[in-house]
Amino acid sequence: MKQRIFIICFIISLLCVFLNGNPHDDIELHRLTQRSSSSSFTSDQRKVQKKVLHAHNTYRSEHCTPSLKLDDDLNHSAQKYAEELAKTNTFDHSDLYHLGENLFKMSSNLKIDDFDEPAAQAVRGWYDEKSKYDFDDPKFTEEAGHFTQLLWKDSKKLGVGFATGKHKSKHTLYIVTHYLPAGNVDELFSENVLSADEC
Repeated sequence: MKQRIFIICFIISLLCVFLNGNPHDDIELHRLTQRSSSSSFTSDQRKVQKKVLHAHNTYRSEHCTPSLKLDDDLNHSAQKYAEELAKTNTFDHSDLYHLGENLFKMSSNLKIDDFDEPAAQAVRGWYDEKSKYDFDDPKFTEEAGHFTQLLWKDSKKLGVGFATGKHKSKHTLYIVTHYLPAGNVDELFSENVLSADEC
């Protein structure tokens, strides 16, 4: 009986330490909770994440650039913002300035329930901006900003999110990608956006 009471008291003590920890413990708990909740994605979401990652790394390999890796924290932030765009029927960049970000939008008169081709189309469209980028004058331009972020050598992690919405008679699909470290940094284009000819 005494042993059982001791065990109960020990458990209560642990709970008290857990609940009354210092602010740093609270921050760490929030971080861990956020990370664990962000790992629960649907099979469609995982499929699109992998499809977009594969397309990125295929293009990056053609430019002698290391592969990206999926990161669930970034998947979570990208998914959250894609859902916000679909809900608000808007198409503007987020205010997450510490992240790199690419956006894609497509509309259809029919409900969009096949995401494979749009996922590939999004990355292909970003890469096709290559024709508007001058490797001899490396710098940021609005016309090639998706392309340069896609290839940015110092970016190591990728997050992917997508969501669908309907406005009036139009069905819309949004794809959002987030990157860390962020690309498109002034003065660093020549060392981060490599020409395929350099391979």
